[in-house]
Amino acid sequence: MHPCQNGVGVRSRGHIRAEHAYVVQQFVQGERLCRRLTPSLNGNGGFLVSLTQHLVAACTTLVMLTFVVGIRMFHVRIKDMRARRIHPQSVALSLHRSQRLEDSRASDNFNHLFELPVVFYVLCLTAIATNHIPIWLPACAWLFVALRMVHSAIQCTYNKVMHRFPVFLAGCFLVAAMWLAYAISYISA
Repeated sequence: MHPCQNGVGVRSRGHIRAEHAYVVQQFVQGERLCRRLTPSLNGNGGFLVSLTQHLVAACTTLVMLTFVVGIRMFHVRIKDMRARRIHPQSVALSLHRSQRLEDSRASDNFNHLFELPVVFYVLCLTAIATNHIPIWLPACAWLFVALRMVHSAIQCTYNKVMHRFPVFLAGCFLVAAMWLAYAISYISA
């Protein structure tokens, strides 16, 4: 018989609460142990990258991607405007840009980098500001950054929607799951 079951084979509420408390306690102890056992980069106990540094590095990488796409957009737009002799004022509004410019891939991606990633930035800043960074958050942050890089690479090059959409959806679900897990982690800490 399971140790948390009573004589009739059904677990009581008290036993379920005790089991839940035990699982939460083991999770917290495991997280603390993982933080202590995080290996250093040089293997000599020297430079140790903290969880905060990982989050800042992931956010910085995503910001750098935004700048790279912005430079790409500028290059493509200027080239197109020169080749077609389009006056800058004639494409001042997005409606006019879509009618007159041929290639909007980098421009569209640049705009996308100010949509879903903002929710990611807020999560990272919240974690840093509250000084509550679960051990799993940096790994998920880097995964989100990788998904955004793949999304940008697809959109700025061949732009096949059926290749880009699953990557976007994965990023959406990932950042939503990160927020949900973070909220649960923060509340239960």
